[in-house]
Amino acid sequence: MPVLLCMCHLFDTHCHLTHPPLRQQLPQILTQAALQKVTRFLVPATGPEDWSAIIRLKQQYRSVSMALGIHPWYIKPHHKPALECLIQHLVQHPDALVGEIGLDFHVAKEDKAKQNQKIFFEDQLSIARQYQRPVVIHHVRASFACIDSIQRCGFKYGGFAHAFSGSVQEAQKWHQLGFMVGIGSLLLNPKAQKIRRTVAELPLDYMVLETDAPYMAPDKGVNYPANTRRIAEIVAQLRHCDWQEVASQCYQNACRYVEVTQ
Repeated sequence: MPVLLCMCHLFDTHCHLTHPPLRQQLPQILTQAALQKVTRFLVPATGPEDWSAIIRLKQQYRSVSMALGIHPWYIKPHHKPALECLIQHLVQHPDALVGEIGLDFHVAKEDKAKQNQKIFFEDQLSIARQYQRPVVIHHVRASFACIDSIQRCGFKYGGFAHAFSGSVQEAQKWHQLGFMVGIGSLLLNPKAQKIRRTVAELPLDYMVLETDAPYMAPDKGVNYPANTRRIAEIVAQLRHCDWQEVASQCYQNACRYVEVTQ
């Protein structure tokens, strides 16, 4: 995929622009983001009900890229027809990533629930492998289980480990599999010392920036893509460099997996 040099602009690699309350005021939110130099957005789906809205959004805004998939919270009502529909969308949209997919063992505590998540996750990984698409991974209390599934499926197209909160060693395992780790709104919480230590030590070319807007606001309010700038500034403070350096490198890291056009 072509990589465009970032003129100190920021790429929010995980924001749900089609979810309320963002969708009701999207032009203002994108303007607000642009004032903070946030000019690119990757919008992942949580389930089939998102897909059409995200596709329309991508068609409306050149600054938006998309990922289509089924989040582990929402797999219960879906089955084979949903996966067949996902394949149809991927064929029609060759620039779409697959996501947000993965495992969430905070929600799935029983073995049967965990196994159901694994089956659906690996089915979607296999689809992504078949169509050679990077993926966006949700991995709550399940990072190493996700890594195991990725290896078992022979998936080699990389992508993003969303909302990373682990150690440098864990980030290295993701990187070895071709993934960037998403450094996001957890940094806005000054009590999140573990991820701050990781960010200070982690090579900059391992990471991308994200907000998960409208979710993960530190004050339990609404999170916005404009906060990507604050996250970049915190990363820069921890690494004793300029936020523009963080912006440029993380933008280019994102463009390894997301097709960006002028």
